[in-house]
Amino acid sequence: MFLSHEISMADQLEAILRFQKSNDQITMGRILLFIHAPVLVERITSFQEWLDAVVHFSDAILFVDRTNKNASAIKTLQERYASMRYPLENYILSTRNNSWSRILDPSPRRISHIFDDIELLDPEDYPENDRYLKKLPSGERERSIPLIFANEENNIA
Repeated sequence: MFLSHEISMADQLEAILRFQKSNDQITMGRILLFIHAPVLVERITSFQEWLDAVVHFSDAILFVDRTNKNASAIKTLQERYASMRYPLENYILSTRNNSWSRILDPSPRRISHIFDDIELLDPEDYPENDRYLKKLPSGERERSIPLIFANEENNIA
């Protein structure tokens, strides 16, 4: 399943949760974030805010098209989430040496608990209390995820 960069990520995740609840044979495997590494050296408005939100739900980051020009940006990102104690894994995909058996292992490595068995969760970890899914009485998200790629030409700083 692929998520759209033009639709609210929180809305898409909630739709997946609803679908999963109505189909008890469906379980979540892994959530993989593919990053085209050259984008890391561009100045995109709200990129870090967007990335923090996406990584919150991800089990692994897969960097594609690593070059000498973006290698330090990849390392900086990896160090950022390691220092924050995120359990996610990082992979730099090359034409050789792809670790697909580890990448596709369904063991969760994400911060979010929205796909975990609700019976095993504390109330603060319930999907409706997730920091990116929680809604205000007005129906708006308490913490929104920017749609940074919805209209790319307007987001380059």
